[in-house]
Amino acid sequence: MEYLPYGSDVKFVNGGGNKPPFLEHIDYIDRQITLAATGGLLTMLAESGSGTLAGNAHSDTFLQIARGDAALLSGLFQEQFDTPLLREYFPDQPILAYFEFAPPAADEVSRVVKDAVELAKAGVRIDLRELEEKTGYKLAPFEM
Repeated sequence: MEYLPYGSDVKFVNGGGNKPPFLEHIDYIDRQITLAATGGLLTMLAESGSGTLAGNAHSDTFLQIARGDAALLSGLFQEQFDTPLLREYFPDQPILAYFEFAPPAADEVSRVVKDAVELAKAGVRIDLRELEEKTGYKLAPFEM
């Protein structure tokens, strides 16, 4: 092993002045992790508080990710639980039931309610339980 002679100058590499070393690299890795976790959606990298458009982009991106995760989990539940149990308990029957994480979208709920109103005007009633399921609302008949 070789030692420096006593009193010799030892020079240290400065990490970039006043900035911590590797800060840019850490930021880059953070962005890459964010992109990987969000499926490559750059809107998640917008700074919060940068305006309504950025806030909406964050919200939309979150919903896209949540819907994707919900679809993936629903498929796994179907594959791992629903199908095996239904085959076991109803061996000679076609599989018609399934599990799904599917919260109704706001515009979908609005469309269902408008359809129900139009059908009521035409003299057709929709089952209250079915309407509750499709809208997510707890409904009760209107009493006068």
